[in-house]
Amino acid sequence: MTMSDSNKSSGSDDEDDAAASNPHVEPSISGDSPKIHRATLNLTTAEAQKFISEQLQRHVEVTITTALEKALSQMESRRTLQREEVSAGGVTSDKHGDTIQNARCSRSHSTPAPVKRPQISSTGTVESSSGGSDDEGTDDQEGGGKSSCPSAKEPIALVLLSAQISLIVMFGFLVKYDEGEEHHYGNNETTTTTTTETTTGPPSTFKQNSTRMPNMVSQYYQQYQDIQVMVFLGIGVLMAFIRKYGYSAIGFTMLAGALAVQWSILVRGLIFNGPNPIPLNIVSLIYGDFAAAVVLISYGVVIGVASPLQLVFMTFAEILFYIVNKYIGAMIFQAVDTGGSIFVHVFAAYFGLGVSRGMRSVADINTTHLEPSYNSNIFCLVAVVFLWLFWPSFNSALSTGMDQDRVVINTMLSLFGSCVTAFATSALFNGNKFVLAHVQNASLAGGVAVGAVVDLMILPCGALTIGVLGGFLCVFGCQFISPLLSRKLGLHDSCGVHNLHGLPGVLAALASVLLAALASECDYGPNLYLRYPARAPLAMSPRLAELQALSPNIAAGVNRTGMGQAMVQLTVLGITLGVSIVAGAFTGLLMRLPIFRKMPRSQCFLDGVYFEMEPEEVTLVKREKKTIDQKLSNKVIPKNSINPVPAFVNGRDGTTTNASPPPDRRKFKKYEL
Repeated sequence: MTMSDSNKSSGSDDEDDAAASNPHVEPSISGDSPKIHRATLNLTTAEAQKFISEQLQRHVEVTITTALEKALSQMESRRTLQREEVSAGGVTSDKHGDTIQNARCSRSHSTPAPVKRPQISSTGTVESSSGGSDDEGTDDQEGGGKSSCPSAKEPIALVLLSAQISLIVMFGFLVKYDEGEEHHYGNNETTTTTTTETTTGPPSTFKQNSTRMPNMVSQYYQQYQDIQVMVFLGIGVLMAFIRKYGYSAIGFTMLAGALAVQWSILVRGLIFNGPNPIPLNIVSLIYGDFAAAVVLISYGVVIGVASPLQLVFMTFAEILFYIVNKYIGAMIFQAVDTGGSIFVHVFAAYFGLGVSRGMRSVADINTTHLEPSYNSNIFCLVAVVFLWLFWPSFNSALSTGMDQDRVVINTMLSLFGSCVTAFATSALFNGNKFVLAHVQNASLAGGVAVGAVVDLMILPCGALTIGVLGGFLCVFGCQFISPLLSRKLGLHDSCGVHNLHGLPGVLAALASVLLAALASECDYGPNLYLRYPARAPLAMSPRLAELQALSPNIAAGVNRTGMGQAMVQLTVLGITLGVSIVAGAFTGLLMRLPIFRKMPRSQCFLDGVYFEMEPEEVTLVKREKKTIDQKLSNKVIPKNSINPVPAFVNGRDGTTTNASPPPDRRKFKKYEL
């Protein structure tokens, strides 16, 4: 064996002699493969095996260290750019003069800590100097970690506990079981009640007569459970389409819904029942779920930009305004809205828009993370199917007899029409491509659009037509109206609530105006005065006696005409729009007070602000390290070569850990000089 000319000229004779006399001289490592010093020519087989293993081990250590340092350097660069962006944003002002303050976290936005370099053990494994990942327990703009700026400073636990204790005290003084529900003495006999709150539907617990309908649980429990699924599961998962806000969407839905049901029972009882004790039964819980639906629909407008404290305040304020508005419309004006299109959907949508604009404008919201993922969209689509299937229970919960049958039929037909129209219109506006957001929203628009007239004689073709119009209007709103409102008025709508609940709700109200004007005894017979109680004749009139002989449940009315009832429906729609927008804007302005500590602009739509989560950087480092290890094991050490160091030698003492055959001299041929 001879040396090449280049090797002869690369060092002096003295250095060669020194290396030859000392076989343990460590050669330098450069390039992709270790250089083996010519002193190895004089080694025995065992010494050559040990020496080459040491060189391979050193090469693996250098490769791993270089790759990890590169990955850590890239992550540190991204963090630095994010900090500079936030620092540059600092405190700015929008065109309305509102102050915009970005988050200043004591941990994530302070002076950056030096990057911890991994320590390579003698066996080639990566060790951290602190015993763990260098990113554990840290926070960043993308949320994560065990503490975050806004949540660490908010008295969330104190507020929630205080609210719940206050509700317990008020329930203790104001609420009692309905008389028919009390069986302290073994008396299971029940009586029936009548209601003055709704024009059609079940007996209410307010302004009771001496009788009450027997076995209310068996009659209403199925609808009640369906509404529970819609409110607490369907709406929550529907709003979990935001890829980094799933915990908050479902969790805050449960929180707001639980508070709304309790608070609505108290407020509704005091407004409708007066100073008397509030009787509680399953119908009260159904009304409570309706109130919770109002809050959660409005929450869909500001989801991701409202903090939990702001959500709690909005819940208590909105329930109060909602029940007052319903009392004005249903009790004073005696408007008809069986499915809640006006009192629930229209009110909730425009109250939420008012809160959104009063609380902050589009310029004050970072929508970087307001985007779905493939998996979150699938969950959202499943929630749409749940709502789609259970919507007839929502519309028919407080109907009875043939009216309930008609409500279920009309609701499903309308949903069929809106579903088909959702796909067709989405493809029409987007080059024969279906937009999933359009399908998710517009498929449910039929249930909203038919709600105000769902128990009327609209005929099957009329129910389908209303569903088609509702689906088209929803997709049109998503495509054109929402961008216009955002650009011109600065209105932010996270979930497109205006398109699903606002526009179809207005359509339903206008349909109720038309059908109220056309309704007559020819179509409904004496039942006309059960659907529109204000149209019944005056008390003590001969006509009223004739009608009561046919249907004893008909009560005296104000002898309102069909056109007069239509004008009332239109007036109540205007009142609902006015109350919801003004009250929502006022509530939004109050939610800007410093005590609520609004969501930082840089942390909108992130779960990590209020939920404990594993930092994404830790996962990224682990994933990159695993990829590097796989590449090293597959590519750096060739197949058919010497076994990896941990399986062949233990450290640097040359002892073998696994039994292996004697090394084949031919395997070292490529390292010979």
